[in-house]
Amino acid sequence: MKAKALKKGDRIGLVAPSSGLYNCSYVDRTVEVLEEWGDEPVLGENVKGKHGFFSAPDDARAREFNQMFARDDIDAIFVTCGGYGSARILDQELVQASQLLRYRSLLWLGWIA
Repeated sequence: MKAKALKKGDRIGLVAPSSGLYNCSYVDRTVEVLEEWGDEPVLGENVKGKHGFFSAPDDARAREFNQMFARDDIDAIFVTCGGYGSARILDQELVQASQLLRYRSLLWLGWIA
């Protein structure tokens, strides 16, 4: 399945399935650039979160990831930061996400493991 090309006005979800960002200005700048390009960024609940080394507890990060994939109004998903924390939620996130991907193409940018 091939993801559709992005176009001006698309809604781009930002998720943090792993580490929290030490400098949230990166998220703010990403939002600014996406808006300058004419897109609509949609922040996941944990994108600016901090829970130890992670953006949130494991269950909250998995929920954010799955909820963003399940939204029909999201045209692409960008990951703010990958790493070890994403491996901790693989059993919760990828099974559900892989089922959703069968039904719609979605541009995915980033890494999670």
